[in-house]
Amino acid sequence: MNLLFLKNYIMKILTTILFISATAFLYSCAPSLKEQEEKRIADSIRVSDSLAMVQAEDERIANSNAKVQKSSNPFEIKLTQHGFYMMGKEYADAGDIDYSIEIEIVNKTGKNLITCNFNRKTGEKQRTIFGNEIEQIEEPSLYFRFDNGVLKQHGHHESINEEISIDKPWEPDTKRTLQCGAGRKYFNDDSISLKPIHFKYTPLECFYILPITVTDPTGYEFSGYLMKLDIKDDWVTYQKKLK
Repeated sequence: MNLLFLKNYIMKILTTILFISATAFLYSCAPSLKEQEEKRIADSIRVSDSLAMVQAEDERIANSNAKVQKSSNPFEIKLTQHGFYMMGKEYADAGDIDYSIEIEIVNKTGKNLITCNFNRKTGEKQRTIFGNEIEQIEEPSLYFRFDNGVLKQHGHHESINEEISIDKPWEPDTKRTLQCGAGRKYFNDDSISLKPIHFKYTPLECFYILPITVTDPTGYEFSGYLMKLDIKDDWVTYQKKLK
């Protein structure tokens, strides 16, 4: 009887020792209260930083919409994104800096538009090398005014999210989304290619000009400016990124 009691007593002691050892091991592997608190604070900071970045971008877009100088035209416009960026190595003009913009445009002409081009007829003529005259058009452009004069860039690519044609007209009070860029130098013209060295300077003024020409099937035509956007803040923001 004494042997059985002794055996049971020893087993209880061993079980208790194993339980305490396992608990101590698990406790040593788990983060301490201090570590848990530090992790909670770090996670909170990361979330706050992410929310702040989203909020800052929303405020930047909202401020830009407030600064858009809308010309007298039959459209409603809303900026959704815009800014400078550097062309990647996959492009022939890699290293050049372009400007990209995305806009939502609502047709308020009351017309079913069958053509839409992002340019403007100037009403002026120019003679070609073949001797004939063609009407000059103005395309989306960037203008930078420095102490020593004005630099200019032409737009070079536009894409709209839906086809506009006689079979698929842009109906009144409907929306189209435009993505447009500017930055490439055309052959033998007065525009420039933006390089990082330009961002060592801050222009006195910096504008993005977006013209538009639309027609309907009955002969209606509008050719004028869609908007003029002050993009000096975008210049300064990108200037900081390059430093």
